[in-house]
Amino acid sequence: MTADSIFFVLTYFLRFAIPNSVTPFFYIMGSVITGFMTYVILRSKGLNSSRKGNYLVGLVTGLTNPFQLSWWVTAGLFMIERLTLISALGFFMGITAWILSFPYFVSTFARGYAKYVKYFSATVMIIFALLMFYIGVSQVLR
Repeated sequence: MTADSIFFVLTYFLRFAIPNSVTPFFYIMGSVITGFMTYVILRSKGLNSSRKGNYLVGLVTGLTNPFQLSWWVTAGLFMIERLTLISALGFFMGITAWILSFPYFVSTFARGYAKYVKYFSATVMIIFALLMFYIGVSQVLR
């Protein structure tokens, strides 16, 4: 979560360094990354209750994860540029609520319904990926 916060702030303040002619390609790449994330979610087998590691390990992993960085430079950039800062902040608050509450509720109350949550999450992600792809392609073709 801290790594995402850092990437969010960096993406917000450094977005002007990316030429407008390049951003549509970043949007298309972001749609591919989000599509791949959807595929990974759909292929996942189940819940993992491991508690290994610590905060610093998680932070370093997040900051050095090229997949996470790629997401913020592509899909995160799209969200900040196209959906406004308020939308991006709302999205980030949703991530926070998700991380703080959702795993607890699924493991405690809805273990049997996790596959439906997985399908719902995948559906929302693929819609977001298609929106990014559409906007990126339409800007390239202009």
